[in-house]
Amino acid sequence: MTSRGAACARKLSLEPHEYMLTVLAFVLDVERRQWSTHFTAPLTGLTPRLR
Repeated sequence: MTSRGAACARKLSLEPHEYMLTVLAFVLDVERRQWSTHFTAPLTGLTPRLR
């Protein structure tokens, strides 16, 4: 990631009250002994941050 990309990522970071995390699926693969989860995180509101 470039330094410009890192700056953009910091500007787009979310606070806990700005999104709602919902589990879509929890998958167990007993043969491979692995698990995975799938989430959605719809935005509920954004707070502008000016520096």
